[in-house]
Amino acid sequence: MYTETRAPSPHVLVVDDEVANILLFQALLEPRGFKVSFARDGEEALLRIAELEPDIVLLDVVMPRMDGFEACERIKQNPQWQHLPVVLITGLDAIRDRVRGLELGADDFVTKPVVKEELVARVRSLVRTKRLQDQVLRYQRIQQALFQLSTLESESPQDVLDALARRTADLTGMERVVVTTIEGNAWGITADYRRSELATESFIDVIEQKVQSVLSAGKPVTDSGTMNYVGVPLHNSDGEIRGALHAFGGDTLPTSEHIQVLTIAGQRIFNELQLLEYNARLEREVRQQTQQLEDAMEDLRLLNLKLVQAGEDTMQRLAVAAEYRDNDTAEHIDRMSLYAVAISRELGWSPEEQRLMRLAAPMHDVGKIGIPDSILRKNGKLNDEEWEQMRSHPIIGGQLLSGSSSKLLQMAEQIALTHHEKFNGTGYPYGLQGETIPMSGRIVALADVFDALTSKRCYKPAWSFEEGVKRIQEESGKHFDPRVVDAFLAALREIANIYENAHGTTSPDDAHLLAEKY
Repeated sequence: MYTETRAPSPHVLVVDDEVANILLFQALLEPRGFKVSFARDGEEALLRIAELEPDIVLLDVVMPRMDGFEACERIKQNPQWQHLPVVLITGLDAIRDRVRGLELGADDFVTKPVVKEELVARVRSLVRTKRLQDQVLRYQRIQQALFQLSTLESESPQDVLDALARRTADLTGMERVVVTTIEGNAWGITADYRRSELATESFIDVIEQKVQSVLSAGKPVTDSGTMNYVGVPLHNSDGEIRGALHAFGGDTLPTSEHIQVLTIAGQRIFNELQLLEYNARLEREVRQQTQQLEDAMEDLRLLNLKLVQAGEDTMQRLAVAAEYRDNDTAEHIDRMSLYAVAISRELGWSPEEQRLMRLAAPMHDVGKIGIPDSILRKNGKLNDEEWEQMRSHPIIGGQLLSGSSSKLLQMAEQIALTHHEKFNGTGYPYGLQGETIPMSGRIVALADVFDALTSKRCYKPAWSFEEGVKRIQEESGKHFDPRVVDAFLAALREIANIYENAHGTTSPDDAHLLAEKY
């Protein structure tokens, strides 16, 4: 087991031109576990924020050079500081000054003279909120990293290996990432990426110790001695440890999310190591016996196919994970993707396009990873603020899947971003209309709604097959593209088979018999 380091003391930046006020805030906050730094005006505050990265800023309004209002506006305009809480400290009671502060992005106000208990309570609350926001953002970055690590491609396996080491360092904040492999009783360094000069004269001795510690433990190992360290074993297909991924440095010991990234990166790295080893052996065999080239290339093709299948399996598992957070199951994403394939076939899509649809459709709600459980699992009706957050999941999903050269991920990005758009332009997140909505999004919109209607949910019973079909027809030209509705009806026999395999026939509603009417 590894142990995470304790969270550092909350760091408060006090911005005030009067030394007496700064000393007052220090006296109030430091005995209660806060670290306090200060700046004398707004311009200095901007420099100190960039330097210190505080958890919260207490900002006096009346100051020389740059007052608190302008400093607040400058802070909130910086994308890196948008979530940094700003509390305006003011002796001003006028409503208009508070309104102005809120319009500029202030998170709270404290009026002079400061009440000790109120100040401490407000600061603690805002710091706690910021750390929760940081945790959500970090989780989103980790999930995006998992996609990147599982789909990274290059012509050279060694290039992939080096890129994985570099990306692992960037994602975890560690300063150096080293890959070691074992041959017989000897070990060697296969990849070594440094974000900074962390090497020491005894670095090889350090690696030797870490290799032995990982071999002995047989699981992730962490250490916060002279430098932060985490080591992850690399297993072959028989479960034997054949190497290790080592990460050194950084400000804090990696969190559980970073351990997850390191573990997945380590296994992907070992796959590349296996590929490197295979290619080297292949070259030797080609030089010795040219006649074996055809069989060797077939083996290589199968190995690459396994890597592709592993990436597709990762996508499927992440899609299931997103659905489980929404009180749903893998059966939903399986059914709706089969419905989507049946519709796409009627629309004349090629077998390859249908295959991509089968794999991409389950990712439609992956953006719900970024939605709080309190909203996803709420039994009652969402309020306006909660609904607004829920409506952001297509954008989050699109961002998670964006930027890939993979046709599969490109289609998945389209679907995640547009499956809640409506043909008449009343959907979200962008209110797209008609042909401006990608066809993949239009297909999945119908498939998703039909399965939702005909499936039992915590907030409603399942509709019958006939009721679901009727609603789809009623929404033709409104929610759904008429062409997609026509394809759905043309594929209704296949749709009925999928439905019956999942739900069984229920009297008096026999889905297969009903399909014969169309």
